[in-house]
Amino acid sequence: EIYMSITNIKNRYDPSGGTSLSGGYRDLCVCVEVGWTIDESSQCCTFVPVKEWGRTAGLRKHICEIQVLLEEMHGIKKHLHREYVNFRNTLCQ
Repeated sequence: EIYMSITNIKNRYDPSGGTSLSGGYRDLCVCVEVGWTIDESSQCCTFVPVKEWGRTAGLRKHICEIQVLLEEMHGIKKHLHREYVNFRNTLCQ
């Protein structure tokens, strides 16, 4: 069964993408859509196969981003994430 549908792919490993705005950051982002239902009495979530989305009552959908990156970049990203959040929050105020 297929439980997700790819909605978008960003390949930042592609050398034609340039690095001037990213500072050299590279990853592959795959956005996928998933569908599920919730049993109101038990509050249990059940994922629904893509082929059944059109005929499933109470279907809920969500888009998730899967990031694929080199282990070295993950180590750096883990340590710099707090600074990025601070920068983003300051920029958006």
